[in-house]
Parts: sequence; structure tokens; C-alpha cells
Amino acid sequence: ILSIPSGRGSCTGSQVLLELILNGKAPKCIILRDIDCILCTGAIVAREVFGREEENEGGKRINVPLIISLGRDGFDELSLAMENGVGSYASVAQIKRSLAKEE
Repeated sequence: ILSIPSGRGSCTGSQVLLELILNGKAPKCIILRDIDCILCTGAIVAREVFGREEENEGGKRINVPLIISLGRDGFDELSLAMENGVGSYASVAQIKRSLAKEE
């Protein structure tokens, strides 16, 4: 799981994520503070062009990461929990709360 405030730069971010996905090196999940359309573009291209969790023409399995934006408060809460050693339990709970807010 990769947790970062936001992506930086131009379309290079989406290209790097696409390359990570195609080479089987992408994280399972990316947790962001801010919504990042550029970073998400790499995941969308991977899923739409190469297929999600299916074999493509080259025989590689494509696993596209879940990308979630928690907002400032949610991300700060997650960061604080991880600093205090709460770790993955807090991150799962925070993700569930964040998803529940969006419904």
C-alpha cells in the first residue's frame, strides 16, 4: 500500500503508474490526501486497454491498484495513526469510514 498526499507533475505520473502496473510492480492500493486525476489516468488506461486481472495478449496478468482519496482530515488521521504504531488496522478502518461517507 502506497500512501502519499498527492501526485506531482504532468502526465508522467500516469505513465509511471501504467508502467508499474504492466511490469507487475504497482502497489495493491494507493491512498491519497488529494484527488489526483493524472495519477488515476494510468490506472484507467491499464484497466481499459489491457484488462483488469485478466491475461492480455502478451500473457501477463494485469493487477490495477485501488486508488482512494481520503481528504485532508482522513489522511491526517491515517498519518497520525501510522506514526503512533497503529498501522494497518487504522488504515483499513479509515478507508471503510471514507467509503461510507461517499455513499
